[in-house]
Amino acid sequence: MVINDKANPRIAVIDLSDFVTKQIVVNPVFKSDHGGAFFTPNSEYIIEACQYGAPLDTNNTDGDLQRTIY
Repeated sequence: MVINDKANPRIAVIDLSDFVTKQIVVNPVFKSDHGGAFFTPNSEYIIEACQYGAPLDTNNTDGDLQRTIY
């Protein structure tokens, strides 16, 4: 099972046989998660959704400059 952290871009992988967190995966591209996280049918990938659009860089820029860039 996977559970997402709404405030942070990370997902906990939980083993249902003992209900212990086995891994915490951080997504370096997202700024926050939204909704659920789901496995693909073959468990190769985890799908998660981002709540807010944000630039890929982490530089602080003012709003006017961001509007011209993005």
